[in-house]
Amino acid sequence: MVDSKNFLELLREVYDDGNIEMEVRSYSGRGMYGDNCIAVVLGGYTSAWTLALAIADRNNGNMDLFGLDAPREDSMGLGRVYYWPSLKWPEGEEGFGSED
Repeated sequence: MVDSKNFLELLREVYDDGNIEMEVRSYSGRGMYGDNCIAVVLGGYTSAWTLALAIADRNNGNMDLFGLDAPREDSMGLGRVYYWPSLKWPEGEEGFGSED
């Protein structure tokens, strides 16, 4: 199973490639009662499918990230946030992305 720090590193690599407009941040979704997990807010015309392909490309073409569940999604005004409740936000880590 993928852990939070490794998944954040993978997302950082995807972001650093410069092909995906996104923000990676801590998020507390529905039913999480204040717990924070890893979340991605996609920008522009980036779709969840585009993000999935970029993650697979960075993961040597492997779409199965060692048991990682599909993300949940919430609406955030005009955008959407995709989050993984099982991947707790690592203490001391900062988000990155479109606000950089």
